[in-house]
Amino acid sequence: MKRAVNQVLTLLKFYISYSNPLIILTIIFSLTTILFSGHSYWLDLFSHFQLQYQVTLLLISLISIVQCRSLKAPILALIYCIAIFITFGQHDLLEEYDNTVNSEVIFWNTNYFHYDQLDKAKYLSEHQDSIIALTESNEVLVDELVSRGFTNQLSYYDKGYSCAILSQQPPKETQIINEIYPICIASYEDFELIIAHPTPPYTPKSREDQIDYFAQINKLINQYIKDSKNYLLVADLNSTPYSQTYRKYFNFDKSEALSSWHHKSIFQLPLDHAFSNLDIKVTKDVVEYSDHLPLHIEVE
Repeated sequence: MKRAVNQVLTLLKFYISYSNPLIILTIIFSLTTILFSGHSYWLDLFSHFQLQYQVTLLLISLISIVQCRSLKAPILALIYCIAIFITFGQHDLLEEYDNTVNSEVIFWNTNYFHYDQLDKAKYLSEHQDSIIALTESNEVLVDELVSRGFTNQLSYYDKGYSCAILSQQPPKETQIINEIYPICIASYEDFELIIAHPTPPYTPKSREDQIDYFAQINKLINQYIKDSKNYLLVADLNSTPYSQTYRKYFNFDKSEALSSWHHKSIFQLPLDHAFSNLDIKVTKDVVEYSDHLPLHIEVE
């Protein structure tokens, strides 16, 4: 115990002694991951944790101020955090769902492996007029929703890559493209609904697969635009707007990215996204039945 306390005190002294250089190094590292993450697996992997870097910067800055050191580095850190927030942080300001409003689409990564599927079905069954678009859709959940009055319009089961679309209104047609990871598509009267969900970039190989998948989605959406078709892409992309790779393939005019994964934790990330060439309003509902929050999408 005494040894552990001494190690903590030694680490604290290090941060105090080198607080200003650490601020500069953290800013340089954060900015490097944002600007050059498209060129390196490691930079891409670490680009997603900008919130965590901002918290680190503010904590080190506080230590520096308490120690009455130069204010130049803390002021620089504050300016940098504000710049990052203005550029990327708008997703954290999106309002929570108003349950008096009907959403055309509810998109949710319902976590195939964990949590009570019946609780999720009970929550979704309160939105009978909505189109339900799911990733990691467990068979138990889909069957329960069918028993509660929904029609299973499309379903694909492969554990973490599963997807499903349920609605009262039948789509004109459905399609599953499964070349890298599945892309689930349902053609409704007002728009093409597309669901996407790649694996996280855990390894260089999974990052290469993710990039190929992003390129495939980008090509599909650009074809819809060329054909003057309305589309609504909802996705847990396991990527964030901080990544240069993400920005290369998802530079569409209208998009929303929400901090909906581990939303109460310092580890929260904006992994869930909605893109459309229609006017959309996206809100998140705070429910505890998955590690992701459901996104409610109104097509305006």
